[in-house]
Amino acid sequence: MGGDRVRWGILGAARIAVRRVLPALLRSERSAVVAIASRDRDRATDTAQQFQIPKVHPSYDALLADPEVDAVYNPLPNSLHHPWTLRSAEAGKHVLCEKPLALNAREAQQMVEVCRRRGVLLQEAFMYRFHPQTERLQELVGSGEIGTPWLVRSAFTFLVATDEDIRLNPELGGGGLMDVGCYCVNIGRLLFGEPHTAFAASNIEGGVDVRLAGLLRFGGDRVAEFDCGVRAPFRQFCEVVGASGSIMVERPFQPEERPASLLIRRGDQERRVEIPGTNQYVRMIAHFVDCVLSQRPPRYPPEDAVANMRVIDALRESAKSGQTVGLSAERVFADADRLNECSLRSLKQLPDDEVEAARQHQEQNETAERLRRQAVLQPESHQRPDDDRDEGRHRIPQQGRGVQPEPVVG
Repeated sequence: MGGDRVRWGILGAARIAVRRVLPALLRSERSAVVAIASRDRDRATDTAQQFQIPKVHPSYDALLADPEVDAVYNPLPNSLHHPWTLRSAEAGKHVLCEKPLALNAREAQQMVEVCRRRGVLLQEAFMYRFHPQTERLQELVGSGEIGTPWLVRSAFTFLVATDEDIRLNPELGGGGLMDVGCYCVNIGRLLFGEPHTAFAASNIEGGVDVRLAGLLRFGGDRVAEFDCGVRAPFRQFCEVVGASGSIMVERPFQPEERPASLLIRRGDQERRVEIPGTNQYVRMIAHFVDCVLSQRPPRYPPEDAVANMRVIDALRESAKSGQTVGLSAERVFADADRLNECSLRSLKQLPDDEVEAARQHQEQNETAERLRRQAVLQPESHQRPDDDRDEGRHRIPQQGRGVQPEPVVG
């Protein structure tokens, strides 16, 4: 560790890195960006010059081998979150990984386990959770300000600028649910806990959901409903409805640095709770750095990312089948393929034949996972040169953009 600072390496030159995270890292008093790597060397060099990054590595592997790098930021396409987080952890680097953490809950669980085994911090980059308006929303809902809460309504949609956008590529983990719907799932869970069932309907184009509506049911007759999409007008909001009032958040996920507010309605009365402007990326990074330097557990453990992915898996399954999908404890165990301490405690409550079946299932998946990792974790030269987010043929042209604002999200 670089004394009282965390030294960062950046994997790729994605838009989210250039426009959001790198500027926030430069504002972090206890962070130093020391290296960057990209499959497009020119882009890496340009980014390094823009942000005064001293080293440009020729490959991701070379960056991970750099002893002066303590932590990496992984903004690669969703399909590359899993392999490069594993490699980062094996290299002893802490990881701030863009959302969603992986392609599915099984991948996410393996990322958590490898990072834990290697003693490195893993955090999913849901920056909105660190904004004071989100913290205030949680306080108001928990205080009974609107009575017993029973409904969370949210939306996050935008219109992609080009058909070549990687968020329309199924091989790279594209789709509205993965890109922006994950925020809606996350804020529902943040307020209500873990859902019991999931239902979704979607419009599919080119192998990805371009629009999706979802319904999550929680204990206590609570519900979260949302819509998301990458071929829809730009919208974002979150409303929490209780027995005696409601709270509206107009910009829950991207408030930028402008002052924010929460609108509380009770009967015919309204009042606003004003929130000073701030940079949620700076706050997220400050928390990550504090956890690394102070060896404190994070506010949101990486298992939360696994749980979020599990709900996304269920929503995709429901959209495909047209049926409601349950999220029981047994299903959670089977889907995550876990035999960690938490799962072993759960096993004690299952019949012996179910325990044995679960163990056999785990062994089969471990064998398949070893084979898959051998194929995925090959030297970088064997990977497609255009897999990096916004690089190669997936680069979004700067000319001809639509006039609609497009959210810069991971």
